Amino acid sequence: MIKIIGYFILCISFVSCASAKQISENNIIGVFYNKKSSTRNTLGYEYTLKIERENRFSLFQRFQDASPRCDGYRELKDGVLLLKCTDNESAIDKLSNAYMNQRDFKIKVINKNKLELSNRIILKRK
Repeated sequence: MIKIIGYFILCISFVSCASAKQISENNIIGVFYNKKSSTRNTLGYEYTLKIERENRFSLFQRFQDASPRCDGYRELKDGVLLLKCTDNESAIDKLSNAYMNQRDFKIKVINKNKLELSNRIILKRK
């Protein structure tokens, strides 16, 4: 009888740990941010990802001479956030430094407050 109770408690703890790792789309809604200042030998960067309701997002990047940005639709699958930029930009926007050449992104969801984008961790703003 004691073994049965022990197995039952063990099974419950495994199920609760597995369900705790599940991230819902409502948990990741918000603004994620990462910034690294320029140093003598490296260039700085800044990432801002705004995850909105209704599967929308805005991604803004800032580098030395460019500030690309895109808006689009998102989807959460198996702990990976898939971003697809819409193609609403005009020809002038596509030639400017504000156009983002990469149109699809795969972002690893580490937890509800931490994402990994391009090997960089971006944190949720409180």
